[in-house]
Amino acid sequence: RLVSSTVSKDSSLIRSRSWSSVMPAFATSTSIGPFSASTALIAAVRLSPSVTSAATQLQSTAQSLTATATQTAGQSTSAAAAAEEASSNVTTVAAAAEELGACVFVHPWDMMGEAQMPRYWLPWLVGMPAELSRAICSMIFGGVFERFPRLRVAFAHGGGSFPSTLGRIQHGFEARPDLCAVKTKTSPREQVGRFYLDTLVHDPKVLAHLIEVFGVERLALGTDYPFPLGEERPGELIESLGNLDSASRERLLRGTAEEWLG
Repeated sequence: RLVSSTVSKDSSLIRSRSWSSVMPAFATSTSIGPFSASTALIAAVRLSPSVTSAATQLQSTAQSLTATATQTAGQSTSAAAAAEEASSNVTTVAAAAEELGACVFVHPWDMMGEAQMPRYWLPWLVGMPAELSRAICSMIFGGVFERFPRLRVAFAHGGGSFPSTLGRIQHGFEARPDLCAVKTKTSPREQVGRFYLDTLVHDPKVLAHLIEVFGVERLALGTDYPFPLGEERPGELIESLGNLDSASRERLLRGTAEEWLG
């Protein structure tokens, strides 16, 4: 889904120190990328006097991709061709977002494997974290962050399973460059600093690991409001880390989100 919002820098979003509470001003459903089969949520925010116009342009880009997908629905295409088309769609949206100075928030919605695990809330507990790693890996291996260095992208839920499997992903990149290094020669570890994550991981040890790997400069408070997997008291997890200095705490609670918003 592509969601465009007219949030301004002096809005309640910043005062509440959270980016996960961005609510759409208008929206359109679209499948736009390597993670499109299990569609991700993307929020695009333009902080300028022409905010509505910029958001509309980005939404229009997504709508045109949806129209193209609808026209080709039912046609016989190979998996490779479908993947290439999905990659092209992500590139189109990324190019538009960078040109407009928009920031992009990726949140899973339609989870892969959902039909195979209907019980125990597994789509949310297993599918969502996997979906986020799928999105991050697709953008890394697809060379999106290299091609669009000014693109500001944030991923929900601490990047899902990506941080804890980064070693495996890096090893795969090195062991099978014929499969992983097709569109980029820059390793996953080298690209870690090119995108943002929120801090909604529900565990202080996991958050400490994120800080160690990504640094506070790439992490911002996430709430997942108003859903049950959200943090009941926003910021409580960050505040629970007793070894944080005041500058790092302020960065996590506010500074990174402001930088991401632009």
